[in-house]
Order: sequence, then structure tokens, then C-alpha cells
Amino acid sequence: MIKRLVWMGTGYVAGAASSWWVQRKVKQTAERVLPEAVRNEVGSRVAALGQKAKVIDLRDLRDAPIVTRAKELQRQR
Repeated sequence: MIKRLVWMGTGYVAGAASSWWVQRKVKQTAERVLPEAVRNEVGSRVAALGQKAKVIDLRDLRDAPIVTRAKELQRQR
């Protein structure tokens, strides 16, 4: 009778612990894939990428030949 009680108690504890662990893992996974979490993750990655990347102003690329040509013309005068 004692053996049955010990094994029944052990099974109860193992079942309760494993269900608690699975529930915790499912909640963590659900929090990771929720739209808000995804939005925050993408935002932080884009911010990190923006800090690493060199920002190029397209107006500078467009105006660079114009400015160079204007300086050449000024030197010729």
C-alpha cells in the first residue's frame, strides 16, 4: 500500500510539474509571436541597422556634380 501511495504521489508531482513547465513555455512562445512583440522586435532590429548604416542623402548625390561644376566655373573666372 505504501508503494502505491509513493508512486501515486510521484506521478502527481511529475504531472503537475510538467504541465506547469509546458504552460510556461507556451506562454513565452505566444508572447514572442504576438503582433506587438513582432513589431517591437522589428523596430529594434531596424533601429540597430540604422545605427550601423551610413545615411546617404540623395540630394547630395544629385547636387554633387552641380556643385563641382560651379566651383570649376568659379575657378575659371
